Order: sequence, then structure tokens, then C-alpha cells
Amino acid sequence: MFDNVEANYKELGKWYSGIIVAVHERVSASRNWNCYDVAYDDGDSEADVRAENIFFTIILLPDIAAS
Repeated sequence: MFDNVEANYKELGKWYSGIIVAVHERVSASRNWNCYDVAYDDGDSEADVRAENIFFTIILLPDIAAS
């Protein structure tokens, strides 16, 4: 949790930065999958975002040893 992401807000094709605040496992007779709750950087939030609507991002920190 608390991973940095870009998420497709309400599947409308607009991607916004945020963090994962919860993970929910969904189970049916034919498959299992995860949905995520996202807290967006602008203060909005969204529950049960499907994995195909999320890109996990990497934040690179400066190498302070190289300074």
C-alpha cells in the first residue's frame, strides 16, 4: 500500500497521480482479481479501481553519496 500510481479516474481516460490506500481481493467462480482504492494528489479519491486502470510509478531519489 501507499504505492505511487497514475490512475484512470472513473475510466474516463484522464490519468491522475495518487497513492494506493487499500487493496481488495475480488473472487468469483471463474477468477480472482484485485481492486484498489486511490487517494489522488488533488484531494479526490476513488474506490475499487481495476488494475488495468492503474500504472505504478517509480520515484527516483538523488544519489546523495555521489555528491
